[in-house]
Amino acid sequence: MAIARLERTLARDAEPSAALLRQLTRSWGNEAWSASAQFLTVMLQCMPQTTGPIVECGSGLSTLLLAAAAAASGRIVISLEHDPNWAARTLQAVPKHLQPHATVSVTPLRRYDGFDWYGIEPASIPSPVGFVVCDGPPGSTRGGRYGLGPLLGARLAEGCIVLLDDTQRPGEHRIIERWCDELGASIIRETSTCTAIRVGQRTSFQQNVSPAQSTK
Repeated sequence: MAIARLERTLARDAEPSAALLRQLTRSWGNEAWSASAQFLTVMLQCMPQTTGPIVECGSGLSTLLLAAAAAASGRIVISLEHDPNWAARTLQAVPKHLQPHATVSVTPLRRYDGFDWYGIEPASIPSPVGFVVCDGPPGSTRGGRYGLGPLLGARLAEGCIVLLDDTQRPGEHRIIERWCDELGASIIRETSTCTAIRVGQRTSFQQNVSPAQSTK
């Protein structure tokens, strides 16, 4: 089984091969929407550079890989997912022995002033968060994936790495620029489809974000 091979590879502190990641993508059975092997490679390379809780925005194959990597290093993953059916599929796919390391939280999208994002209470996310994998909510969401900064920025550790997928799209590229400015972050890795930034020191960072009247 591919996930078992991945666990053995991570236990040796080795990097999974591209062939193994492609096998995992095929076995997941949703290649059109699943994270690419390139994105998964960058994710697994960035994660060891961080410590502390991991937050994932949008669940799927990446959740399985993060759970395996978190188990190997004694960390936890909190995955936010707005679609309850997709969340159930993801959690069912996580092997039972890895489930203590991965929580898939059903968090419907909520309307905030200027953007929509997962309807969470920021205080419910353990901090300081060391690593964020952002592949959700869908890019068509009002404001795209920008809400991570205003909602969780104050809970990100200094040195936290945020990996954003789909940055070949203009909307995601602009989000990276805004996060760099608002979170005191800098770009540390760019590929053709994803970008990783590292959060810097923010001596006076503070965001007060309230839900708008209506929700979705």
